[in-house]
Amino acid sequence: MKIELSSAIPTIVESFLPRFSDKRLGLLFEIDASFNNYTKNDEDYNRREYLQMLIIRPDNYTKVLFRKVTFVDGGYHVMVKKPITWKKLSDHDSCWRTDGMRCFFQYKCEVWKWFEERGIARDDILEHISFSIFNQPKYVEISQMKGINTPDGCSESYSPDWEVVIERQIPLNEVHNYLPEK
Repeated sequence: MKIELSSAIPTIVESFLPRFSDKRLGLLFEIDASFNNYTKNDEDYNRREYLQMLIIRPDNYTKVLFRKVTFVDGGYHVMVKKPITWKKLSDHDSCWRTDGMRCFFQYKCEVWKWFEERGIARDDILEHISFSIFNQPKYVEISQMKGINTPDGCSESYSPDWEVVIERQIPLNEVHNYLPEK
């Protein structure tokens, strides 16, 4: 049995991060994406990366931010209390479930092309894409968030890139302080 992250993540978000949550509250996902081929001329072709997705719902809209990291980045940990640049995938009331999750298919196509350039067919690739065992989904407190590279004449909401400072992981016993009152 296989669960698609493009379906699982929206379900988790709808269950654990209600609309109109505190603007400092985010839900952070880290995805471990590993692709391997061990059959081509006794050579190993491997590609492994971490994909991070940050979801924020301070109003009726849901903002989906994304970044791809590798160990080469000097570490993939986002709790560094300094600005990290993220790509905005979506900022919408309902289409975030499709627009924001399209990145997984686009990423797989990018990886398939990488293998294809090396003469390896898609059927010969072992894929393992799952939540990271080292960084499970978590609530985070955002201390700063601003749009960058905003097109001329547009408001910040049209920014394709966002600088975000994640202050800390929020313990479960504190999350209620950031959720809307019912």
